Amino acid sequence: MDQLFELDHWRVISFDKGTKEAGCEAVVKIYVKGDKVHVADTGNGPVDALYNTLCKALKGFYPAINELVLVDYIVHAENSNKGTAANVKVIVEMRRKRKSYIAKSISTNILVASWNALVEAVTALLSE
Repeated sequence: MDQLFELDHWRVISFDKGTKEAGCEAVVKIYVKGDKVHVADTGNGPVDALYNTLCKALKGFYPAINELVLVDYIVHAENSNKGTAANVKVIVEMRRKRKSYIAKSISTNILVASWNALVEAVTALLSE
């Protein structure tokens, strides 16, 4: 599978303004075809913010990213006896037109596992 970009870094900030609506903001810095892309976006949660930011960063290089649909997002604790320190497995199912792809990633960090699964699915569907 071809690599669409080189990652410099990403980060997510969750915030609560003391109202019923909390928010998240993600920042992604990547290199796409030799160009530095440094963008931020928001979402209704940290994974949504990361995905929105990734799409925003890639849109100018891969317009077909607008055709991707997240079909399913599953998180499962792998070794739940470790409580909040457990490994989590993230499973992402994404579709582009009639083609579907399922990506899996495991990490102790739910955001790392989510990022890796999202990137794998996006890369697979845009590399065709």
